[in-house]
Amino acid sequence: MRFTIATLSILLCLCSAATHAQTLFTYGGKTVSKAEFMNAFNKNPVEGNRKQAIEAYLPLYVNYKLKVQDAYDRKMDTLPNQVAEANNYRQQAVETFLNAKAGTDALVLEALKHTQTDREVAHLFIAVNGTNPVLAANAAQMASKAADALASGAAFEDVLKQYGTEPERLTQGMQTSWITAFTLPYRFEKAIYTAPVGGHTTPIKGTNGWHIFKIVNERPAAGNVKLAQILLVPLDKTQPNTTKATADSVFKLLQNGADFAKLALTLSADRSSYNNGGQLPPFGVGSYDAKFEAVAFGLDKPGQIAPPFETSFGWHILKLIEKRPVASDTADAENLALLRQKVLETGRMEGAKRSFIASQMAALSYKPVSNLNLDGLWQYTDSIIKNKPVAGLTTKASTPIFNFYKKTYSASDFATYAKNQVNSGYPIASYSGTFDEFLAIAAENEWRANAPRLYPALSAQIKEFAEANLLFESMEKQVWSRASEDLKGLQAYYKSKPGKYTWGESLNAIIVTADPVQMKMVQDSIRANPASWRFTAEATSPTGGLVIDSGRFEITQLPDLNFTGVGMGQFTPVITNAQDSSQTCAFVVSRVPVGGQRSFEEARGFIVNDYQQVLEKQWIDRLKKRYPVVINQQVQKTL
Repeated sequence: MRFTIATLSILLCLCSAATHAQTLFTYGGKTVSKAEFMNAFNKNPVEGNRKQAIEAYLPLYVNYKLKVQDAYDRKMDTLPNQVAEANNYRQQAVETFLNAKAGTDALVLEALKHTQTDREVAHLFIAVNGTNPVLAANAAQMASKAADALASGAAFEDVLKQYGTEPERLTQGMQTSWITAFTLPYRFEKAIYTAPVGGHTTPIKGTNGWHIFKIVNERPAAGNVKLAQILLVPLDKTQPNTTKATADSVFKLLQNGADFAKLALTLSADRSSYNNGGQLPPFGVGSYDAKFEAVAFGLDKPGQIAPPFETSFGWHILKLIEKRPVASDTADAENLALLRQKVLETGRMEGAKRSFIASQMAALSYKPVSNLNLDGLWQYTDSIIKNKPVAGLTTKASTPIFNFYKKTYSASDFATYAKNQVNSGYPIASYSGTFDEFLAIAAENEWRANAPRLYPALSAQIKEFAEANLLFESMEKQVWSRASEDLKGLQAYYKSKPGKYTWGESLNAIIVTADPVQMKMVQDSIRANPASWRFTAEATSPTGGLVIDSGRFEITQLPDLNFTGVGMGQFTPVITNAQDSSQTCAFVVSRVPVGGQRSFEEARGFIVNDYQQVLEKQWIDRLKKRYPVVINQQVQKTL
């Protein structure tokens, strides 16, 4: 037979597909491919000979599949706790997957870049007064004219006076403030860091109006500071100079060595910090009044105290406690983790998620209704919101408005969403805009519902978790609980293993854990009368931190204590816990020779562990009879 190149290509593809679908073993009517097995194996770290590790892992994986299949056949996956945990994990896995697809890593690196510089900005705001669409259009038109004027070279302050709607900015002129990453909402921050220094942003739509920012200056990031402050406010507003004189007097006291914390406790009007030595939480630029921050970030050395200065809050005296520069190393895992947390918490992911999901509409089988009567939909929605039926409407509750994979959304769905928005205090500027928002939310819900279907790797991850949970539940019922609760079985097993459960090198001892103050007193008491250790514990424990236990212990059970050269009636050297400074030692009552038989109670923990293995083997034997296992030897050789 002669093959064309095209035919040969098809055969090679079929061979390749067959290779990937090779069955490694079967159990009952189920099959496990070589690829599935290797995927599971490769998730485990391998030390030493890989071939031997694979051979050792194969029977373990076979047993795992048998146990999970048993759980499925017993319908354990329908147990309420299993369903709840599986659903909870599914939501977490889908959210993590969505964040990754939406570019969390890129946003973290962008945030890191923004943190390296501070930008000084001036702000022009054009308010939208009310929800009237005409007013909204007028505000948008004004914002466009302001942007055109700036593009033509007009001074920002002049444009601010002509178009700005903030009274304080109109009277005080152009004011500036420093910002850095996370100071402002992300859409503002991104626009500010994209525009050049000396330039301005395009108009940015906010909740209540339009924003334009001028980028006045840029500097290396000031970082974060931790301060203490004494805030003085005038008791008599008609005599402000009295407060200034008080501030000057306090500053002189501080220069002469007075205690800042005591003066803050006595004099400071800052109720949030006066009883903490005046200390404020660490902060970066954009957190406080611009004048306050100018002084705060002007301090350089810890302990430095700034002369009194006035803001609208009163007179401040600041003391620098710590000044910390921003981290810049992309390999700084701790800083990247903090930035990632901020990225996820501050809402900047929402836009990225929406953009990603908008790109997935085809994969979600989105289909708009081509002949949808939008005016009729708006009228129907209006009637639902106002609870006033309108006669003659062609749009009904069941009228489809768009479709996704196996799901159709109706006019009723949209009207309910719009009504809920109104009832929640969010006025609707236009039904068209609300419809777009509803479509975006529906698309995100559909993506979350269908993500495991669209992404096999995600589906496998969710299934893996669910089956691991099933395995744990099965082991608990079939092995762990049964072993610990089967007293007769445990006793019979103990009797069948004479000489197995013996003592290693051991001793009778009193173990003491106490704080350093208690330790000497407890040691003296036990030395004087070891048998009274319970009385010593009861008499001393109310002071806190004392734990005393007595019993027979194998030396290997107490690896941290040094028994070398310690005889009867002596304490081991004290060891100190680095975390809480507590101390531990042991008083040796007597040493016991190796080889003594443990009683059933003394050996119970060891017996339960061994008995679990017996029960597990019996269970596996039953499962192999129910689900006969056949290994494909030829495929096994290729592992």
